[in-house]
Amino acid sequence: MKRNTITIVSDGSKFVINNKGDLAINCNSIRSCESDNTVLSGSRSADIIDGMINGVMNDVYWVSADYHLYKEKLKSGTDREKALKDTKDVIKLHNSIVKPEDSFIFLGDLSESEYADSGYEVLKVIKETTSRLNGKKALIIIGNNDTCTNKFYKECGFKFISRAPTLSNNKLILSHYPANVSGEQINVHGHIHGSKKYWGLDPKNHIDCYWKLWNGPVKYSRLLKELKSGNYKGVRVNGDSNEPETSDSHL
Repeated sequence: MKRNTITIVSDGSKFVINNKGDLAINCNSIRSCESDNTVLSGSRSADIIDGMINGVMNDVYWVSADYHLYKEKLKSGTDREKALKDTKDVIKLHNSIVKPEDSFIFLGDLSESEYADSGYEVLKVIKETTSRLNGKKALIIIGNNDTCTNKFYKECGFKFISRAPTLSNNKLILSHYPANVSGEQINVHGHIHGSKKYWGLDPKNHIDCYWKLWNGPVKYSRLLKELKSGNYKGVRVNGDSNEPETSDSHL
């Protein structure tokens, strides 16, 4: 495979890394976790998971997804100013809503899979960028672009890491990919980038917390209000792909 180079810039420093092109993984296939008490796995984590889900339902946590830090540098012809601007916009919006004392849950795709094997200096840039996000980072649910180690996400400031595709109780499912719901469960998810297109999945009781859709992190009460009012209407699309077309459409 032909290898390209990607340059990302932060605080005046420039790093050049290899782009391997295809490192994405399907988080639905991930069932096991590293042996680490910060990784949510098994019955020992049931109380923590239940507490977090109830916390989301009671607006204790802000939620968001798909920040894709430095994503623009993976596109040919994109200049360094554009890459920095997009990431700075995420930080600015996040910090205008989430206060340092608040708690925050992130539903996947912090950056890009191509950066996973890029070396210490590039990962250091991403960690430093993440550290500028306000709030106590309670949890990250791993998305398809989150291919770094659990240690990396812990160093980014996340207290808990979930590599299970969903965290749920009988009322709410948190996930990166849209997930199947049962009864009156509601699925708060990321991945589809505001497109409102659900591939091979009934969109009922699903709502995307993509940051551009809500102009930053959002509380569950607002998501529930928009869902119940009919302002958010997903569309079922038949197909086998897990990668629907995306857009930055707003409500």
